[in-house]
Amino acid sequence: MSLKVGVLMGGPSEEKDVSLSSGKAVADVCRKNGFVTTEFPFHFDYRKLLPNLKKQDVIFNALHGGIGENGKIQAWLDKNNIKKFGSLIIEMGGLSELTWLETEETPPSAIYIQDNLKTLIPLEGLIDPANEVSRLKKTIVKLEKERSMISGKLENKKFLENAPKGLVNDQKERHENIVMEIGNLEDQLNEISKLI
Repeated sequence: MSLKVGVLMGGPSEEKDVSLSSGKAVADVCRKNGFVTTEFPFHFDYRKLLPNLKKQDVIFNALHGGIGENGKIQAWLDKNNIKKFGSLIIEMGGLSELTWLETEETPPSAIYIQDNLKTLIPLEGLIDPANEVSRLKKTIVKLEKERSMISGKLENKKFLENAPKGLVNDQKERHENIVMEIGNLEDQLNEISKLI
């Protein structure tokens, strides 16, 4: 059976429209990932939602400003034994804590992006930065060689004329994937270099 996720959004603050927009984005990502997702928009009285919120496995709080950020909603959810999305992630991931960042400044981190959700895992104390930098540089060099080889093939008219279309398409796709992978590794290299 699929996880039932409720998304709490809207609220009485001036940031209601932002909350509705981000709540919708969260709900869309949850649906794409196979979760049974229900949106719970409200204006003032969130307490009337209690019976339906209790039917969910977990609630994602997408409220902005006011009661969404001052701890009032979080305390109310805790008081009513409603599991919040963050606590589920902590439990499933075996994490010690989960922090939602409201700033662009981040610690050196491993970064995972899916749709509009950017997940950061702080690296300090988890890795040996010098060894990791060395490993990443070696991987980038290896991928650059492969990219160069494939580029040579794709720039060769004889290869393009004589090779089966499927092979040419596979090489084009592999080239695109390598370029993207190198970009991701360079981003990781930049993050890890901050630890040295």
